[in-house]
Amino acid sequence: MHEADTNFFNLLREQLQNSVTWKTGSDWQHSDFVVLADRIEEATQAPVSVSTLKRIWKSPGYIPRPGTLNILARYVGFSSWYQFMEAHQIGQTVTTSRESDRSGRRLRARGSLVYATAGTLVVLALVFAMVHRVWQAPKSVPVPFSTDVTVKEGVPTTIVFRYQLPEPATDSFSIQLSWNPLERTPIQSDRNFLTATYYYPGLHRSKLLCNGMIACQRNVYITAPDWVVLYRYTPTDVLPHYIPLQEVLGEGCLSVTPDILVAQGAQIDNEVYTSFIYSNSKLETDADAMYLEASFRNIPLNYATVCGESWLYIYADSGDVAIPLVNKGCEGNVSILFSERFIDGKTELLSGFGKSMNTFQKLGLKVNHLEVNCLVNDTLVYAFPYTKKLGTLRAMQFFFHGAGSVEYVKLENCENRELFRTRFDLPGATVPEQQKVRSGDMVAIPGRPGTGEL
Repeated sequence: MHEADTNFFNLLREQLQNSVTWKTGSDWQHSDFVVLADRIEEATQAPVSVSTLKRIWKSPGYIPRPGTLNILARYVGFSSWYQFMEAHQIGQTVTTSRESDRSGRRLRARGSLVYATAGTLVVLALVFAMVHRVWQAPKSVPVPFSTDVTVKEGVPTTIVFRYQLPEPATDSFSIQLSWNPLERTPIQSDRNFLTATYYYPGLHRSKLLCNGMIACQRNVYITAPDWVVLYRYTPTDVLPHYIPLQEVLGEGCLSVTPDILVAQGAQIDNEVYTSFIYSNSKLETDADAMYLEASFRNIPLNYATVCGESWLYIYADSGDVAIPLVNKGCEGNVSILFSERFIDGKTELLSGFGKSMNTFQKLGLKVNHLEVNCLVNDTLVYAFPYTKKLGTLRAMQFFFHGAGSVEYVKLENCENRELFRTRFDLPGATVPEQQKVRSGDMVAIPGRPGTGEL
């Protein structure tokens, strides 16, 4: 492990200590390590032995294996060890360089350097952090925490958070708008509200943090009347660049090409991530009893997008989903998230998710009776169970490293009743619903292009 990684580990060890507000770890007794081990397993559903915890504090220079680092990072609120390192590194950069465009260019250049030196895994860990909300158990702090609304349409949009901190407030409190640690703002006891702006539609888990741990959590649902298309330079960018929907509709798909990005002012020599987000009540159904199918492809921009990473994200009331498709040969760099399940491509065979992503690939997701079947081009490639129900489906996102296109989306319940479907055609190119089509073809219900209808 490099010196920089050792510094990150020291920071992780400090957060472990702060999370339980005990004395310095080097002064802990055996019973203290037993309690910490129990808390880690309870929060992450993964064990770390007492002997390993003792070595972390009692053996100078000792650093656990990567699997243990991932568990410890999850306990303090991150999806993985890589995401812990990236979140803190980028956070330090943004703190000192958000004030000017020149500083923004330094941040983007630094993002490219991270990619070049640390490899695809680091970038994908950042991507996965967008939805992987495996947080530690909430800290028992009786602090009132609410929002003025729980559902609001349109972006950007401002939400008012109300709270009442104890007096005197000896603990450190902050509000975090979502999964993104860059959207965290310290709050003080002499005030009782905070206004904050959301720039991304979707279902967000806002959190009141006490000493870095969750004291309260509230869902904030930001909707939009149609698809929202945007790009950014890192997955943690707080401010996205919106692309007008009419610029990307046509030729039977919703598509962002390199030419469109350049026309919108994107610097495609840097890292670029493109998103298509649909967050609307028309999607609302039981996410634990559904069939979702979509056809999409990746459009590479430069050397950094060689793996063609493309993700389908699903956001539900009680959990999230991330299913990847990548170019063949890159399957070991990706993982699957489904509710509480985290399936790592390093330890599980996910070869079925490797395809030629420069052409459209069909991804299907069948969910019923707490079982998940993943299909690629109508072939079952992976199946697994889960235990924590997702609840009501609220939003979806197609996320591309580089540019990308979405051909169609359809959603059915377990009785094969169609709930939502959409194609992306120019005005006048829609196909009447009653018109007969070939098996497997999609039709567009009459209406505004890009809009899914019930």
